Amino acid sequence: MLQSTFIVAMDNYFSLPKVISKLREMGVGMVGTSRPKSNWPPKVLKSIDAEKSNFNEFYWVIHEYGTLLSWWKENGMVLCCSTVHKVGKTIERLRKKPRPTTTNKHHIKEVWGESGATNIYIPTLIDDYNHWMGGVDMADQLIAYYHPDLRCQRTWMPMFLQIISMVRR
Repeated sequence: MLQSTFIVAMDNYFSLPKVISKLREMGVGMVGTSRPKSNWPPKVLKSIDAEKSNFNEFYWVIHEYGTLLSWWKENGMVLCCSTVHKVGKTIERLRKKPRPTTTNKHHIKEVWGESGATNIYIPTLIDDYNHWMGGVDMADQLIAYYHPDLRCQRTWMPMFLQIISMVRR
């Protein structure tokens, strides 16, 4: 049986409003992180102060095309977008204790205490993104170990070798 619905996981380089709307027109769902741009995300989300927000807080807004845009605070603020997730759905996951820094040390002490890992309820949007992007990150890591550094005037040659490296994995 052929799959009738596709979902693309994207990192912040490709998650642009025009790309998301074009995928929606094609019937393809997406989940990913994004970078703040001049008109992206809306002012409601841009006005949230990262210093005043607490660990695991989830701020969201539905964009004009039905795209869920959200800020989620873990160690820092993460801008997420999805066309396939609903607000309010969470899942319990075991999370390792992160390295304490000056900005997150009070969160770490409050949530983890002395234990090395604890169960935390995180949004399903974040969980799916971490699950699906893990394979992409692993492929990039494996390619980086053996990828030749090639400089040449023909711009297609490095791209061709990158594709060959991905296929061979």
